Amino acid sequence: MSVSDELTKTLRCVPGEYRGAAVSIGNFDGVHRGHVAIVESLLDLARRKDVPAVVFTFDPHPLKVLAPERAPPPLMWASRKVELLQRLGVDAVVVCPADRALLALSPEAFFQEVLVERLGATGVVEGPDFRFGKDRAGDRADLERLCREHSMELVICPPVEDEGGVI
Repeated sequence: MSVSDELTKTLRCVPGEYRGAAVSIGNFDGVHRGHVAIVESLLDLARRKDVPAVVFTFDPHPLKVLAPERAPPPLMWASRKVELLQRLGVDAVVVCPADRALLALSPEAFFQEVLVERLGATGVVEGPDFRFGKDRAGDRADLERLCREHSMELVICPPVEDEGGVI
């Protein structure tokens, strides 16, 4: 199977009925207060645009595929993560298999394949330290540029802090 075929198979996890959605991408392991703040901003953006709110997450954690010895133990099963995110009010949680084809995409290719072609996203909501693409090479500046080039609204949530620091 070619990398292109493998990638097409992987991205079948993205349902077509959520095209045009406001999207947040991340592991969301533990669904902590920082994640809740991101989801609340996602829901606000989706309501404002009158589009679905979609969380795009991975199973397993990408490090489990790339460097299993460095992968953090999961805080919860994917099914529990989906349940908690749905309770927060998102319209869909897309759990995409983290495989080598997906994880090998450059930031630009990941953005194009997932957000533009598969989801047709109209908006993106992320935390301040969001990274994406192969080797987490894509940063906030890349995300801002790509969203601007594709006329997608971008919301970067401020860090959530407690007495112990940033969550």
